[in-house]
Amino acid sequence: MDTNYTISVQELESIEQYLLGTISSGERLAFENKMTENAVWAAKVKEVTLLLAGIETASLKECLDGYHAGIKKNTAAKQPGKIVSMRRRLAVAASVALLAALAVWTFTLNGNKYEKLYTAYYKPDPGLMSAMSTGNNYLFNKAMLDYKTGQYKKAISEWSQLQTDQPKNDTLNYFLGVAQQADGNDAAAITFLRLVAADGTRPFYKDACWYTGLALLKQGKVQEALPYFERSARPESTELINKLK
Repeated sequence: MDTNYTISVQELESIEQYLLGTISSGERLAFENKMTENAVWAAKVKEVTLLLAGIETASLKECLDGYHAGIKKNTAAKQPGKIVSMRRRLAVAASVALLAALAVWTFTLNGNKYEKLYTAYYKPDPGLMSAMSTGNNYLFNKAMLDYKTGQYKKAISEWSQLQTDQPKNDTLNYFLGVAQQADGNDAAAITFLRLVAADGTRPFYKDACWYTGLALLKQGKVQEALPYFERSARPESTELINKLK
């Protein structure tokens, strides 16, 4: 098959609409019949599919090798603006793929850095030392025992029952936050911890700031995390802040 072909803007739009599923069933049938009957058209569809899929390295190399070996000078270049050269399309797509790969690599590198820092500094709150009693205190202490033995989901469930009736209780909000964090639910943890970290007069204020900062750090939200680390006034917070700046 002759590889010296080009794709017009109209053809490119038609193929993209087919791949995106924005054409009618009748148009789709006609499109697919054309691919069956016309090998060049089928090749064009394949090339655009590769481009829209991000062009995997192996496929791109195979296509480029084929074009470098067999492509001739494009005589249709006399119509600027109406025809898109396949070589140009591939070159542009390759550049886009390279930039995307670089962005992913950078994000992954930073993500690993922040997760490593989080792992280095995070230790679950040890919980409270309190004896079992009756009523609501019994349920709270039962949940505390579950929390301290690593049964975070049970603790969250039990504390949530109490928090429904006492939504502004700092102790419940704080321990729900640290339990959610210990269970890996950072978004939920931040929601509860921020309630306590919003007021410097609250008993768990500094600890809430520390754990809020760590949860934000794990999410890569460094600029949001820094003020919480500063307000936590923990000895290790200064060292962590210096590593982040």
